[in-house]
Amino acid sequence: MGPFSTRSFALFLGITLATAAPAPATSDAQVVSGAPAEANARLADFGYAGSGCPQGSATSGFDAAVNCNRFYFPDLTASIAPGDSQSDHSNNCLMQISLDCDPGWKFTVKPHNTKLTAHVNLRDGVAASYITTYDIIGTGQARGVVQYSFTGPRNDNPSVADPAPSTSYPTSKCGGGILVVDRRVSLSKGTSSSPVGSMQLWGDANDGDGTNANFVPWGAIEWSRC
Repeated sequence: MGPFSTRSFALFLGITLATAAPAPATSDAQVVSGAPAEANARLADFGYAGSGCPQGSATSGFDAAVNCNRFYFPDLTASIAPGDSQSDHSNNCLMQISLDCDPGWKFTVKPHNTKLTAHVNLRDGVAASYITTYDIIGTGQARGVVQYSFTGPRNDNPSVADPAPSTSYPTSKCGGGILVVDRRVSLSKGTSSSPVGSMQLWGDANDGDGTNANFVPWGAIEWSRC
């Protein structure tokens, strides 16, 4: 899918988990690094699914530098070319992050200086987009939506801020909740009569070298008292 070499992006959980499943799978709750001690915040479950990260696509390995497991997926990629499959034009990766905390605490997604990196290679007129939605199940609040659009001709490596500062994000109920993060890359022919292009996203701003932890937005989860 596209002319680029395959990279991997690291999902740094800040904790050690069992292998993830397409929906949250039961595991022993793990303390969430960076949360206030009084919140007693714990990760109960973590799961993933999507055309860009199907079941079994995640691999894990212990990283001595951070003293925890990292999860790795193939790049989230979309491509378009004459005669190709419609399914190549859009791929997503949806993550469900189940967070528990003491009843007097809640969490939200805060605008953060987190950046993801993309490789966008589009012929004249071809359109590409990157969209992330943030939802907390059962709150009835509007989803937070982050969106970036690109139009060819273009061949570069833009970085995108996500969560973006200009977006409102939902807040959990007291005691925690399930945060659903869905990232998607899509291409369309736009104004091109013979569309050719690719878009590739990885979760590390340093060209997928594993030093950052941005695909799972742990640094953007903010805790507060109810």
